[in-house]
Amino acid sequence: TGLGKAFLAFLPRQESGEIIDQIEFEGYTKKTVRNKEELEKQLEQFRKQGYSIDNEEIEEGLWCIAVPVYDGSRRMVAAISVSGPIDRMLSKKDKLTRELLETSRKLSGQLGYH
Repeated sequence: TGLGKAFLAFLPRQESGEIIDQIEFEGYTKKTVRNKEELEKQLEQFRKQGYSIDNEEIEEGLWCIAVPVYDGSRRMVAAISVSGPIDRMLSKKDKLTRELLETSRKLSGQLGYH
């Protein structure tokens, strides 16, 4: 899921690595991540861009974007996401991304993150 990948991407690497090692990869759709290497490649991209996505991986036709929320100790403590039908979501992707990242910044700031 988008939220699950956000947690894996933005938690400390050792912690996310321990979680990834326990995953039993199952195929829900033809786009589902099938192995650890593929997942780790996606997570690295998410770290660079600051948000994660689920592109029809849990359900065909469903697209999700998720962003991390940090506390004053710079630790990810939550994530927020928006999901919906892929056509509608992709047509608004840039706007949704900007709004989610801005909301994340505001929430993180309220939790002491600078």
